[in-house]
Amino acid sequence: MKAVALIRLRRLDDARGVLDDRARIDPDGYATHANLGTLFTFTGDLDRALVEVDRALAIDPRAHFGRERYHRQLVVWLRELGRDRDAALAHDFLGLALTDEQRFSGNERAFADARQDPQAFDALIAMIAVYGADDVPHVHYALGDLLALRGLRRLAWAAYANAVRHRHPRAREIRRWQDRLAAAIRAEQPHPGIEGEDNYQGVDILFQRERMEARRLRSYATWERAAVRRGLPVWSAAGLDAVYAEQRRVRPRCPVVVAGELAPVLVPPTSATASGIPRPAPAPPSEAAALVAWLERAAEAHGDTCAARAAALGELARAAGPRPAATEATMRTIDRTPALRARLRAALEHVLDRAMPCRTDRAFGVARDALLASSR
Repeated sequence: MKAVALIRLRRLDDARGVLDDRARIDPDGYATHANLGTLFTFTGDLDRALVEVDRALAIDPRAHFGRERYHRQLVVWLRELGRDRDAALAHDFLGLALTDEQRFSGNERAFADARQDPQAFDALIAMIAVYGADDVPHVHYALGDLLALRGLRRLAWAAYANAVRHRHPRAREIRRWQDRLAAAIRAEQPHPGIEGEDNYQGVDILFQRERMEARRLRSYATWERAAVRRGLPVWSAAGLDAVYAEQRRVRPRCPVVVAGELAPVLVPPTSATASGIPRPAPAPPSEAAALVAWLERAAEAHGDTCAARAAALGELARAAGPRPAATEATMRTIDRTPALRARLRAALEHVLDRAMPCRTDRAFGVARDALLASSR
């Protein structure tokens, strides 16, 4: 664990010293050679990285839940990139060279037909979030391809955005893919289960919920880096106790892909819904402001997020007073007013924060009902 932490901090010389010590103590250990393979990948010594990864796989082919083979694919591909850049960039490091149909109309069947393993998602996320490849554009690019092939367009858009941000060689082409994905996103039907003819604002709020999970993981990662810099002995029992205590505090989960840039705001630019029904005119700003203020009061007052749904709704009604109308027109006004939109999201995130200790969806359901359902 100490060596992995040092690798994430890019203190590669220090990590090499730790791993050399480990190699003397445990020369036949799987983790010894797997971590050396990771180190040499980051130092650019790809031939030695491949030797170490192969030794690790020979010792235990199923270690790391069978994910080490993806590390091997990355090392082999990076060597190919060094020898023939154009040939390597014809596909990602998983070997995928998606057609337009696969990239922009992906689905479960397309993913299965391409013989892709769902475990690949976890493997690439682990590379990014655990082993320090968060600034490696080729990993984000491959993750974007997998997500697009599976039909997860919003997440594919976000993964591609990270590949561009880290200067992937195909950045210009990736931006064009993002534009087409954004168009496909806007053409989708409204999210099922949310009232209203055109509830792309609701989808955006649901996406914010997932971003909250990613922010929690990022919060833990920031703490971990600072703790290691301060000298926390993460390889000892006391160090592990501190790590687990912090993890329990933030309750991190695997990030959906990134905690960075949002996919496009999902409001089609035309004056009609996808079904051709005209949208209502935006509500007056005063009505939108009243709804946001009500939610802010409710977020501050709402205490027991683990309570039964009916009780929780009753508590909101008593604490915050009558709920203003939450019509589609009101939501459109909020969406078009940056200050109101920022206040709304802050209040909603506050409600979600309170929901996390009991890992319940009830608080989110309460907030969603308050925001998206029409008043009766």
